[in-house]
Amino acid sequence: MSILGTLFTMISVRPTEEMLKESKLEFTKTIVELKKAEMDGLADFYVRINDMTEALQPYFWESNFLNLAIALTGLLGVFWMANRNINGFHAYIIYSLMACGSMYVFVSPALVPTIIVVVNLTISLIFTMLYAKHLPWLKNQD
Repeated sequence: MSILGTLFTMISVRPTEEMLKESKLEFTKTIVELKKAEMDGLADFYVRINDMTEALQPYFWESNFLNLAIALTGLLGVFWMANRNINGFHAYIIYSLMACGSMYVFVSPALVPTIIVVVNLTISLIFTMLYAKHLPWLKNQD
């Protein structure tokens, strides 16, 4: 899904200045509504997501190519694991770490919401542990 989403993003037109202003206006409206509903934590999360999105705009192509390369690394790892190649496990671990850290390549760590990193690392840890549990299957070539 990540590969398809990234390819769709790259094929579609890069957001224009007008589209970015419209998006910022929608984010601002949402933030105001959240603050009216006294959901300040979620409003702060939206502010940080908006700031992160704005910081990524100058690096549109670079960030999308990096995301595509990372997703292809994960796909390669899964393909290798399905074919009982132990290198697939290592490629998947590399993919998981790169996917969690890739947002820091173009965006200041102060702009990245901690919850995004925690959720990504937790999901990566769960899948890595599941794959590690089945490592004997990968090693068994019978």
